[in-house]
Amino acid sequence: MLKLGLAEMRDDLVHLTLLGKACGASSLAFESSLRLVGMLTETDIAADEISILALIQVLEEMDSAHVSVFKKGRGESVRVSDATARYGIDAVRSLQRFAADEFAFWQRCKRAAILYDWLDGTEVEEIERRYSYTPFQGNVSYGDIVRVADATRFHLRSAHQIFAAMYPEKPQLLASLSTLLDRLELGLPADALPLTEVAGLSRGQYLALLQQGCRTSSDVDAIPYATLVDIIGTVGAVSIRREEEAQAGQR
Repeated sequence: MLKLGLAEMRDDLVHLTLLGKACGASSLAFESSLRLVGMLTETDIAADEISILALIQVLEEMDSAHVSVFKKGRGESVRVSDATARYGIDAVRSLQRFAADEFAFWQRCKRAAILYDWLDGTEVEEIERRYSYTPFQGNVSYGDIVRVADATRFHLRSAHQIFAAMYPEKPQLLASLSTLLDRLELGLPADALPLTEVAGLSRGQYLALLQQGCRTSSDVDAIPYATLVDIIGTVGAVSIRREEEAQAGQR
């Protein structure tokens, strides 16, 4: 604890530092807190906070967020390449740490790659196809994607105080983590988040609007109704226009 900065000596007494108190206040197990702090001290996350998603997968709690891995043969070893292409080799080396066996390592790589694609706006059907080894073993469903995203979001939020204690000089990093939490919940790229001001749409509908060049709710307001129907369907278009009419009536 002294080496990692979780505690400090004062005379003959040991006191917890702010980082130590943050670790104690989080929902993470003590061993997981030590893992996280140790990896953060060895990793430069300031340049690319998305790599935090990979680091979170090393926690004991995330190893419990099961994603099916085909264990007959070495076919799922391709997940290492998937994760490397998205996060880089240094992050993937971190995923090896504390892994119970090779399959646990592949599972971490699989979870990390799925999360990256989820945040990148890849269609759910494509994520399922890309990461399902067979229809029966090693397969990935929408429920798996959401479960991994929710678990990562929960533990990342819990670790937020740890990041705040470790990087007090980087408030922009903490702001990026808050944005990352929203993206994990919604499965959207960062530039699509302003579209969520238009309430009540699905992930697919937000992505469809993004593909049409919309970046703000004002962009959506400017779309003719008939075009809006073509983009997000009748139900979504009606919902948006009714909300706009209600807001206009209140004004």
